[in-house]
Amino acid sequence: MAGADMRWVPIATVFPAGLDTETAVQKLPDGFTPDGYGFDIEYPGRLVHLNAAQGSGNRYTARTYTIDGNDWTWFFRRLWRANGTNLEYNAPEYQDVVLYQDLGKLSCVEDGNSVVTFFPFGTNLFVGKATGGYILPGSISLDGDFQHADLEEQMKVSNALYATPLEQVPFVSNANGIYTWNGGAVQELTVNVRSSISYFANRQLRIDRPKRRLIGYDGTRVKFIYDTVMKKLFIYQDTNTDFRFTTRTISSTRPFPVRAVAFEFDNTTDARGILKFQTKLDKSDWRKEITVTTDDREEQYNRIRAEIDDSPQSHEFALRLTRLDPHIHIRAIYIYTNITTDEDSPSQ
Repeated sequence: MAGADMRWVPIATVFPAGLDTETAVQKLPDGFTPDGYGFDIEYPGRLVHLNAAQGSGNRYTARTYTIDGNDWTWFFRRLWRANGTNLEYNAPEYQDVVLYQDLGKLSCVEDGNSVVTFFPFGTNLFVGKATGGYILPGSISLDGDFQHADLEEQMKVSNALYATPLEQVPFVSNANGIYTWNGGAVQELTVNVRSSISYFANRQLRIDRPKRRLIGYDGTRVKFIYDTVMKKLFIYQDTNTDFRFTTRTISSTRPFPVRAVAFEFDNTTDARGILKFQTKLDKSDWRKEITVTTDDREEQYNRIRAEIDDSPQSHEFALRLTRLDPHIHIRAIYIYTNITTDEDSPSQ
C-alpha cells in the first residue's frame, strides 16, 4: 500500500546523463535521459549547461608520401595506398620508391566499389568502402601476403572523414548510425538512440585522444560525443545556448502525489542563478514552467526547494529542466512524495 509519510525520493543523481531514446522511460536507469542535450561533460557527477562551442577534436595521425604523382600513407613501417578496389602496399622501409612486395596489392572485389579509407587499429588495418568494411589482421607483419576477412556490410563508410580509429578499434558513421568492431563482431553504438539517428548518421569522426572520446562533426559544429570511458552518447544542437535535461519517469501501480522538487547544486560563482523546469503527469503534456532562483553565494553544497502547486496524484511523474545557468552545477534532483517502496517503486 502507498505510505502516508511524505519523504524525499531521488529522481536523478548520476550525471552527466547519456542519451537513450529507445528504452521505456519507466525502465530507464538513473544516469540516462530520454531527451537531453547541451551538457558540459567535463564535470563528473554534475549536470552542467555547456553554453559554449564544443571542442571538435582532431583527425588521427597519418604521415603521407608522394611517389611518381601518387599519394601513399605510412603505417606499420611500409607505404599503403587505395587504388580502385585494391589496397596496394610497398615493401617495408621504402619511402621514396615503389617496390611492391609479393603481389603488392590486396583485392577488395566483392563488389565494384572503390576503397575509400584505411587505417590501423592495434596490429590490424581497417579497410572501408561504401558497401562495407574489411578487417585485415596481422597488418603489422613485414612478411606481406596479407589476407582480409569477409566484408562486414554494417561497417560501410562512404567518405574517408566518416571513419577513425580510437582506443585501438575502428569506428564508422554511415546512414544507419555509428558502428565499431569489438574484436570478434560488429557492434552498433547507436542502438539505443535510433529515434535521434540524424545526429549520428554520416558524420565526420574526430577524436579527443587524451579524454578517449569519439566526436561527431558536421563540418561546422559538433553534433555528438561518445565517451568510451562512460560508454555514453551526448548530443548538441545548432546553437551554444540550447539545453534540456529530462529525467526518467517514476511510476507506481497506485497513484502518488509530488508536492515539491529539490535541487542539490554547487554555485561556482558569487552570482545568483536561474533554473526553469516543467513536470509531466501520466500521459499529459508538460505542465507550466516553474522558475527557481538560487542564492548569490559560492558554496560547496547548496540545496533549493520548489513547491509544486496544484499537483494531483498520478501513476507517473517526470521532470525536465529547460534552463540551467552554466555556473549552477546540479548534483542531484529529488521529489517530495509518498510513493511506495515495494514493487511499485520507481526504477533504480
